[in-house]
Amino acid sequence: MSHSASDIRQHRLVAMDEVATTRDKPGLVPFSPSHIKRLIDEGEFPEPFYVGLRKRAWKLSTILDYIEKLASETKPEVLEERARLAELAKNARLHHARARMARTAKAEAGAEAAPCA
Repeated sequence: MSHSASDIRQHRLVAMDEVATTRDKPGLVPFSPSHIKRLIDEGEFPEPFYVGLRKRAWKLSTILDYIEKLASETKPEVLEERARLAELAKNARLHHARARMARTAKAEAGAEAAPCA
């Protein structure tokens, strides 16, 4: 039995691990699981439904509709601000990485200079 793309879009279920983005894996939306939970609590993200005692999910179509709505509402100034914040975050990560490398190099240099007992 073959399913069309619209059938799959309409009926496929997606759980938080597919929807949310983590450090290890991109998700359908660029939000962390905790941010998605906050958005749900604030009524800004679609409410999932229970598919088991503790497992919740969304219809894929619901998430894709949310993404389309989000994209249509995004203003140029919001995109510019997000880009600016992303650049600041990138620079902060680089700064911390360089500082960590400098501390490591200093510690290694100190260990080499110390006499063995």
